[in-house]
Amino acid sequence: MVEDDRGLAPATARWSSGGNIKGPHERAGAYVEAKARLARRLSFDGSCIVVEGIIHGLRAELKKDVMMMRPQTIEDLIDIAEVSESSYNATTPATKPSDSKLAADIADIRTVVTAIAANMPER
Repeated sequence: MVEDDRGLAPATARWSSGGNIKGPHERAGAYVEAKARLARRLSFDGSCIVVEGIIHGLRAELKKDVMMMRPQTIEDLIDIAEVSESSYNATTPATKPSDSKLAADIADIRTVVTAIAANMPER
């Protein structure tokens, strides 16, 4: 078996590498299932250890909800992660405005406020 520079076999390296973090557009259920398949291929038997390892690869906004529910099996983990993801997606705007867009909006507001202040009578 070929090992990488850390002395890990390729599949083990994939499990432990930074590539185990769920991507922003990857569905939580698909991520959990892919990691569970990889764990089976590596003959990782301890279900609790596998569940914990997969949880730690979830994005932070999903991880905290999943950890609070304490899933014991891969099936529980999939269900909880999918519900958490759906809830997060439903309550989070699809896109954040860019900094340049916010700066332009602030400049527009300043212009309007200045114009209003210039038209107000002195007291």
